[in-house]
Amino acid sequence: EHWCWQPISDAPLPAVKNEAGIKQPLDRFILAKLEAAGLSPAPPADSRTLIRRVHFDLIGLPPGEADLAESYEALVDRLLASPQFGERWARHWLDLVRYAESRGHEFDYDIPNAFEYRDYVIRALNADVPYDQFVMVHIAGDLLEQSRMHPREKFNESLLGTGFWFLGEWCHSPVDIRKDE
Repeated sequence: EHWCWQPISDAPLPAVKNEAGIKQPLDRFILAKLEAAGLSPAPPADSRTLIRRVHFDLIGLPPGEADLAESYEALVDRLLASPQFGERWARHWLDLVRYAESRGHEFDYDIPNAFEYRDYVIRALNADVPYDQFVMVHIAGDLLEQSRMHPREKFNESLLGTGFWFLGEWCHSPVDIRKDE
C-alpha cells in the first residue's frame, strides 16, 4: 500500500484564487501553497536580475558587463556550453564522493593521479552525460562494452570513472588507534 508501489497518476490540479500568473500546470501547485500560507508571488525579475541569477546558478560567478548586454537565451546556451559549467557542478559530485588529493592526515601521502578522476567528472558534466550512464561508469566503467572515449586523446575514459572507488575516506594514520580498531 506504500505510495511508491502505486501506479503513477496525475495529481489533480489545485484550485487557486489568482489565475493570472499561471503559465503551466506546475505553477498551480506553487501558487496554491503560497496562497495557503497567505503569501503572494514575487514580481517577475528584470533581465539584469535574471542574468545575474543564471550566471551564479550555472557557473558560480557574477556576470561581467558584456554578459548583461547579451540576450537571456543566448547567455544560458553559452554558459551551459562553457567549461566553467562542469567545473561548478562537478564540485557538488566531488563533495558527495569525498574527493580529495590526500587523505587529510599530516602523515598521509598524496593520492597519485587523483586529478584524473576530477577532470573526468568535469568533462562528463560538460558533455551532458545522462545520470544513469554517469553512475554506471562509476560502478563498472572497466566492464562496459561501449566505453566513453576521451574527446581529444581517444583513450577509454570510462576507466577513470572507477576512480570513485579509490577516493573515499580512508585513514592511513589514525589519531585514535583504539577507536579505529
